[in-house]
Amino acid sequence: MLAHSGAYLNSVNDEALRASVARAIVKGYMLNFTLRDKGQIEFDWNHIWDRAIPDQIAILDWSKRASHFRNVVAPDFLIFGKMLRPWSVKGVPTRDYGYGKEPLVQSATWQAQDGRIAVALANYADSKISPTVELEGQGIHKVVIQIDDKIQTLEVSLPGVINVELPSRSLCLIEIKK
Repeated sequence: MLAHSGAYLNSVNDEALRASVARAIVKGYMLNFTLRDKGQIEFDWNHIWDRAIPDQIAILDWSKRASHFRNVVAPDFLIFGKMLRPWSVKGVPTRDYGYGKEPLVQSATWQAQDGRIAVALANYADSKISPTVELEGQGIHKVVIQIDDKIQTLEVSLPGVINVELPSRSLCLIEIKK
């Protein structure tokens, strides 16, 4: 069943709005936004429209790249797959937008219908973040790491850990091949 993103914690600033998009994408949701006059994206639905709006070019770019990630890079996982218990992602700073600490890299673990497993990561921060991802399993596997449009292939002995360097506002899929 497809679901829409829950746009909460997004009424504070541009980064918090990107957090909502990042959270939605790695969880497999479709994006939705509140639009105000002239079709501009608003921070949230429950505020009056006389306040500042997000940077429209930046949020449209982020949502376009997030939609591409969901629909082109990772549909086997984020659309047709099933979410698994999350694998450990460490070394991620947090930020509090007023409702508790939020990781600056959102992540989720997925399984495709053919059994492949992947971890989806979304760095919505304005800075580079280098998380450590603990990969589960047994034996030597080919691991494909796609960060935006760059692809890297590794041979990894599982269980194991990998470090990924996520540029600011980037999306990553770490896929374990059989």
